[in-house]
Amino acid sequence: MECVNHHMFRDDWVIAVDAGWDHVYAWGLAEWKEGLQIIHSFERGFGPRSLAFHRAQDDADYMFVLGEYDPSFAVLAWMDHEKRWVEKARHNIVFPGLGWSCGDLLVNSYGHIFVSTRHEFN
Repeated sequence: MECVNHHMFRDDWVIAVDAGWDHVYAWGLAEWKEGLQIIHSFERGFGPRSLAFHRAQDDADYMFVLGEYDPSFAVLAWMDHEKRWVEKARHNIVFPGLGWSCGDLLVNSYGHIFVSTRHEFN
C-alpha cells in the first residue's frame, strides 16, 4: 500500500493496488463512511504491483502504476472535470512471456521513472 497525503484529491487518502483483481483502490481518511472505492481497473492479467504519483510543471497530476504480471507500467492522468483517472499510455519494460515480472516503481521530482524487475529463474 502507498499512503499519500497531498495528491490529486487534495485530502488525506490511502491508495492501494490489488494484483489479483487488477484494481486500484482509494480510501478517504476523512470520508471513512464511504469505504474502499475502486478508482481504476485494468484488464485481467496486468496485476498492478506498485504506484507512484507525479505533478508535472503544468500542474497535471499523474499516477504511474507498475504491472506485476505484465512487465510494463501504465501512465494515468487525473481528469479533474470528470473526477476520474484515465489511462494515457502504457510502456512495456520487457516483452511479456519471457519469465520477467516487476517489483517496485519510483518517479522522482523531475518525472524520471525507475523500476525494478526480477526473473523467475532467481
